[in-house]
Parts: sequence; structure tokens; C-alpha cells
Amino acid sequence: MTNIPIEQAMLAIQQSKLAIQQGLIKANPDQFNMVEKQLLAAQEAISEAKLKVSANEEQILNQANQSVEDAIVQLHESHRDSNLQQG
Repeated sequence: MTNIPIEQAMLAIQQSKLAIQQGLIKANPDQFNMVEKQLLAAQEAISEAKLKVSANEEQILNQANQSVEDAIVQLHESHRDSNLQQG
């Protein structure tokens, strides 16, 4: 299993959650786009890694992928709430 893409995926998850918590997504649409791209790249890295791992490692990657999906949902909800407040 290659650790670098997975480490980058986990970092993207952490960064997105921090950006959401700090309200950066609401304040800056460019930040939203950047975070969304990072999360989608993380999801792709996890999918690629799943093709090369054992069953035990695949379970860990499935959990990581669920974290990415949860972060994407949270990102979109935060962005949507921001748009509703502005409109």
C-alpha cells in the first residue's frame, strides 16, 4: 500500500474540517472550491489505493472514504447555509 496518497487524503479531510469549523467556507467561495477539489482528489487516491491492498487495509480505506464523503456533505451543507444567509 502506498502511504503518500493516503496520508494526503487524510490531510485533506483534516484541512476541510478545520476550514469548515473556522467559517472559511462561508467567507470565501474560492476556499470552498479548493477544499472541494482536495476532497475529491482524496477520494480518488483512496479508490486507487483500494485496488492494491489486502482485505484488512481495504477496510481502513473504506473508513477513510466514508470520512471523505462525510466531509464533502458537511462542506456542501456549510456552503449552502452560507448562500441562504446571503440571499
